[in-house]
Amino acid sequence: MPAALGTRRALTRTMTAAVAVAAAVAMALIASACGGKGVSAPTATGPGTVQVTPGHSASLHRDGLVVTVPARAVSRPGTLSARRITAPAAAPPGMVLAGPAYDLQLNGTSLKGPVRLAVSVPAPAGTGISAGPAGGLLVFYDTAAGRWRPVDASYNPATRMLTAVSPHLSTWSVLRLNAPAALAAIKSELAGFFGVPGFAQPSCPGSGRLADLGVTVTADQGDLVKWCADDTGAGAVIRVASSRDYALEADYPSTWPVRRLGSPDPISQQILTSLPALSLRAGGPRVHTTIIPGGDEIQLAPPAGESGTILIVPSAEGIIYDAVLFGVDTLAQTYGDIPGVPQATAQQTDEAIADLFQSRDCVTQMRAVASNALTQADAGVMFRSLVDIAVGCLGKYWPAVVGLNAAQGAVAVSTALWLASATKIISDTKQAAIDTAVYWQGYHIHLQSASAATKPAPAPTPIASLSPAALTGTWTGSYVCSQGETGLRLVIQADPDGTLTATFSFYAVPDNPGVPSGSFTMTGSYSAAGVNLTHDQWISQPAGWEMVDLSSGPPSQDGTVIAGSITTPGCSTFTVTRGNAG
Repeated sequence: MPAALGTRRALTRTMTAAVAVAAAVAMALIASACGGKGVSAPTATGPGTVQVTPGHSASLHRDGLVVTVPARAVSRPGTLSARRITAPAAAPPGMVLAGPAYDLQLNGTSLKGPVRLAVSVPAPAGTGISAGPAGGLLVFYDTAAGRWRPVDASYNPATRMLTAVSPHLSTWSVLRLNAPAALAAIKSELAGFFGVPGFAQPSCPGSGRLADLGVTVTADQGDLVKWCADDTGAGAVIRVASSRDYALEADYPSTWPVRRLGSPDPISQQILTSLPALSLRAGGPRVHTTIIPGGDEIQLAPPAGESGTILIVPSAEGIIYDAVLFGVDTLAQTYGDIPGVPQATAQQTDEAIADLFQSRDCVTQMRAVASNALTQADAGVMFRSLVDIAVGCLGKYWPAVVGLNAAQGAVAVSTALWLASATKIISDTKQAAIDTAVYWQGYHIHLQSASAATKPAPAPTPIASLSPAALTGTWTGSYVCSQGETGLRLVIQADPDGTLTATFSFYAVPDNPGVPSGSFTMTGSYSAAGVNLTHDQWISQPAGWEMVDLSSGPPSQDGTVIAGSITTPGCSTFTVTRGNAG
């Protein structure tokens, strides 16, 4: 099967293998079907014939074929014959001959006008998803070109009949998508999609000069990403490359400029450009977010003297990117197998992606799925649901941007719906594999600048001790985890013995409206060094959400602000401001 234009390297490799599989399966099916029921027969049988005259219409019925010759469609009286023959050529790669080959001939007369053909589409051999999409293509054999050519035909699912009008007779048959080969290709792509392909380590030739800048960079253990820190002569930079075939999210200080290294393919760039339409990007006054597609590399440039942390995690936005890319790849490879369906150009594919993200219905569906909390236990569920939406929406817009006729468009849409269902069923069986493959704990890269460490803190000098009154009350603000910026109301009760109880309530903010509301209790302690709170029990739990822990220094800005870290993996920072005491 032909690979999608401009799609990522890993899927291109997978599709190349799928081409050989599809072609081999198609040829095997055709060879094994010779003489079998519902597929082209190996020998010619006795012809069915009917008399035709210019003054009357006539119809010939033969084994699921009906040819109607209207009045005045022939030049003089004669006979029309139809016989089943051995198919003159194999089906194109990715397709199978779904019915007999019929040879139609006129004797003693010639056509002056078009005839009407109605051909039965045999029931598929398989059941359920293995049966493939409904319908097929009505095709004739082009002797000069040596290949099957489709005609514009309509399909009636109730009668399973393809009908068309033709100015010639020739040899006719029906083509259908090679469902076993397409299913094998989907399984192969899914297996590769969550692999660890071993992308190259970024290059940092000036890393030995970082000590002269007073810069130290450390990171977690693990292989989620590959990274290095470099001195470019203009300052320190950190280069981060994904070690996965799926997209990752990087959260980083908003003052750090970021750029993508290399030249992203146009399709990936179009998806990245369109993603903000979903309003799911994490961020806030101090945190920005970018998506790192599988195998891609970014560079961050911390300002001189500034310290900070990069957090890399799987995210809902990254899964949306993957789902749309998977949909593009799957549709491109499958539509490329349908005779007469032109290969989509990069520009046409971009248009289909743009149409998807401009569709209120498609965006609403994706946002509803992606707004759920992303946990390791449901990463596969979210991916499967988003692929279903992406393939269905892309399949709806693809025929228009490629310029398909009505029959091709009907087959294309039917194929898209079948592919979406097939992907859902296959990924159901691979749920555990997907969930296991998603690296869930997150990965931190810490940059410490010596000049930043020696600068006086902008906050007031820490107080010698904290009184219960300094903490007791309602604090409101926001925090950032993998779902993006989320509203936070923290109601704290501090006791004189240094213990704390609190209620942690979260809710949607304007920049991230899809977040549900929930709350849980916390317990902890405080001292002059700061505050530590650990999750306790749910009060109101949205489906799939987990509780978090937090840690901070003492209140700053004259005791009105508490800012610190959400210490649960996949999260970063929080900031709350004192509200009404209570």
